[in-house]
Amino acid sequence: MASSTLPEFYVYEEINGQKFWDGGLLSNTPIRELIEAHKRFWEKRIGTQNLENSLKKKRSDNLDYDDRHPAQKIPDLELYIINVFSSKENGATTGEDFMLEDIDGIRDRKLDITLSDGYDAKTDGLFTDYVNLIERLISLGDRDEVIRDRINKILEEYTPRRFSTEEVKKNIDILKNTFKIVKVVQIQRKDDNDSISGKMGDFTSETINKLLQDGFHDALSK
Repeated sequence: MASSTLPEFYVYEEINGQKFWDGGLLSNTPIRELIEAHKRFWEKRIGTQNLENSLKKKRSDNLDYDDRHPAQKIPDLELYIINVFSSKENGATTGEDFMLEDIDGIRDRKLDITLSDGYDAKTDGLFTDYVNLIERLISLGDRDEVIRDRINKILEEYTPRRFSTEEVKKNIDILKNTFKIVKVVQIQRKDDNDSISGKMGDFTSETINKLLQDGFHDALSK
């Protein structure tokens, strides 16, 4: 199975002539990939034009139809993250709270730092605040046609290009598929101080069952 081909333990898995390693090499906790997939799925399902029309607050002449068909937007997202590796040792808040005493401990610590979750909840929290602000500013045109026309004109303006190969976009292209991350729950697997650095490559039934039990207790404690 390609998802278990951990470097330094197993060779790659070849599928249809292509070589695959465990996905943790690129992103052990693929939050960014999830967010992009969420955008693409709902943009395809709702339709790009419907998203743009909703953002521009376009209304039809049939008010009854508008009431029955509210503005369409990409649904907000809840994140539930399981961190298998921790960038911090159990109970340690500073480097003085623990001491590495052997080479194996150093190797284990290196894996924790390399493969630990790089997700920053504060960044997405700030992004959600920006989305809330933008939505409130755009809503100023709901009852004022002059303001709405000015907002729509701004939405159709092109964004600055930071480099020559960057895709040409309008403001509406950036905003039409925005959504809010309304909840983030992170479950952190506790590090086993009595384990060895190569334990992550152990797929025996005894180890798997123990990990399942530990994960169950970690989830309940959350």
